[in-house]
Formats: sequence, structure tokens, C-alpha cells
Amino acid sequence: MQAYIWGLVFLSVSLSLATSIAVNQCTSNPCINNAVCSSLAAGYECICSGAYIGRDCSKISCKKATTVADILLVLDESGTVSRTEYKDATNWIAQVLTAFKSNLEAGGIHMGLIGFSFAGDQTKVKIPLSTAVYDTLKTQINNLEKTTQHGPTYIGYAINVAVEHFSSNGRNGVPKTMILLTDGRATDSEAISPAVKKAVAAGITIISVGIGTQYNSDQLLQIARDPSRVIIAN
Repeated sequence: MQAYIWGLVFLSVSLSLATSIAVNQCTSNPCINNAVCSSLAAGYECICSGAYIGRDCSKISCKKATTVADILLVLDESGTVSRTEYKDATNWIAQVLTAFKSNLEAGGIHMGLIGFSFAGDQTKVKIPLSTAVYDTLKTQINNLEKTTQHGPTYIGYAINVAVEHFSSNGRNGVPKTMILLTDGRATDSEAISPAVKKAVAAGITIISVGIGTQYNSDQLLQIARDPSRVIIAN
């Protein structure tokens, strides 16, 4: 009798597993971009988030998101930028966030931030380029603090780091914009033009934003390559 009961239990578990395997169409994670997968008898359904649409939520609906873009902020943290100027820059960034709030919430805009000074580990991704909750992103921006008191301004190096981050975290087929905030007094001025050319070749538009009062207008123009893409933060 005991063997018979164990046999029924084994059969019940086996049938349960077989049924589970047969009906669970979501085990391969077919839905992307934070979508929820719902398993159906004849397949699966993706419940898309934000502005995403399509069978696997890989496309973006312009009706849901009027602006679709990957935006990477590149913020100067070198010694020539004072704490006050740095705070002014982060306040300016917060205003940009507010302008794009609805599109951030809809998932049309992905945004990230890189802080830079020295070449190497002093230039790093502080906020990865990805979809983000507006309030969380704004808090992250408001909590940024300038930790570098002294140090050079490796703008060319920072642009190259940003290009690499776009390559690894950016979305295919989505316009890419780099917003570089700096006083425009580069230590590696000879590296700016090659870095900008690399960014342009990757389909990235660069907007340069002058911060402080001692910004270098010529270098801001060299970075943006177009006077219409040079902005002075105030």
C-alpha cells in the first residue's frame, strides 16, 4: 500500500511538472524592456511598460512618447570647477529633467550621467544610461557632490568614455545625444577633435554647455561643432 501511495505521489508530481512545462511559455524571458510576460495556452503575451509596444515590447510608440532619445550627461568635476559652479550645473541638469519628465516616465527617454576629471578612474559612470523613474533620477542628480578639489580636465578622454557607454547601454535605432557640461579648459585639448569625430561617426550629437564664468568659448564650439549646440548654463 505504501508503495502504491508513493507511486501516486510520484505520478502526480510528474504530471504537475509536465503540465507546468507545457503551459509556461515565459521561461525563456521573451519579453524585454521591463515588460511582464503572461503565459497562454498557445504562446505568451507581453504586457509592455512605458512607451514600448510589439510582441516582445522591443519597439517604441511615438504616440506614447513624443520624444525618444538616449541622453548621456557628461559633467566636469575638475579642479577648475568650483563647488558653486558644480551645484549650478546640477541645478541646470534638474531643469532638463523636468522638461523631459513625461517622456522619462513613458520610457521614451533613457538618461545617464558620467563625471570626469582625470583620465582613468576619476572619469566614471555615476548613473548608467537606462530607463529610470523620474523622481529617482532627480534625487540622484540632486545628491551629486563634487569630490575632486584639484585635477585636470580630460574632455577628450571623457567623450571617448561616453561613446563607449552609448555603445554598451544605448538602444539600437534611437537618437543619441551627449550633453557635456564644462568650463571648456581641457588638459587634453589635442584629444578633443579625434574624440568628437569618433562620437559623430557613432551617430552621437554633442551639445556643449558652458558652466561658470571662465569657460572657453572656442573649446565649447570645438566640442559641439555648431554654434546652435553651444549653451551657457545660468
